[in-house]
Amino acid sequence: MQFNNKLFEAKIYHGLKSLLTDGDTLPPKYLEFAVCNAFGLTHVGGANFYADGVDSTVQVSVKTRMLNPARLKTKAGRDFSTHPEIFLGSRQNKKQGWCWAGVEFVQRRQKIDNEPGSLARRVGLLTLRGFRQNIAESKKKFRTDKTYEVLLIHGYNWQQNRYMVSVYWQELALPKTKSITWKHEMSGVNGYVEVDGKPQIVMHRVRDGASREATCFKEYKDPTKYKHSASISVPIPDPWPFDQETILAELHNLKENSHVNTILLIE
Repeated sequence: MQFNNKLFEAKIYHGLKSLLTDGDTLPPKYLEFAVCNAFGLTHVGGANFYADGVDSTVQVSVKTRMLNPARLKTKAGRDFSTHPEIFLGSRQNKKQGWCWAGVEFVQRRQKIDNEPGSLARRVGLLTLRGFRQNIAESKKKFRTDKTYEVLLIHGYNWQQNRYMVSVYWQELALPKTKSITWKHEMSGVNGYVEVDGKPQIVMHRVRDGASREATCFKEYKDPTKYKHSASISVPIPDPWPFDQETILAELHNLKENSHVNTILLIE
């Protein structure tokens, strides 16, 4: 897949000019459209299928994640551009002994029959089976041959004077079922895989009935390990100017033209 970096940069800058208040971030839907445009894809997101964008041969799932910078009092701050290993790499909870393989991305929700009391392995395997079926159904729906995933990380730099967007992509590759160890932990089931010689959580299924995000299937990924990437950083623009008189004149003109067209159609 070819990425049009200039088109994407223009789309991001255009979107920033349309934000309502200072400090707002770009909404996921806008980012989906922008990245699909940059790849030359038709945006088809919003349904229950895996694909967010397609062309004649490829279906693409776009996952976005906004990350806030760390602003420090006594030294330079940090963000996902200056310290990718901190923001995008593996992280751990030393007290509990848990280690996540990277950034959290929610894939989908899925109901599992007879979940209470089921073995962790059963819950995990049914979750993966449902996910794979969804990918296959999407592939059939849009008549594509290949499946790619795109991870999009965005947010302000630590100085708060630039907006950064990094795009990472590669052909979809799920861990082999035999390599995953499933455990009941936290609010559901964790899937562990050996990463760099250490067991790390790469998947999590939130149990049905949990207080938040019930039935969600999540994956933990390190974007910096993807085969392809592109990054932009743009200064924060002034918002589009609001001039009441100009806008009302334009609106009046549109109403007048619409009224004329309606009369002509009636006649």
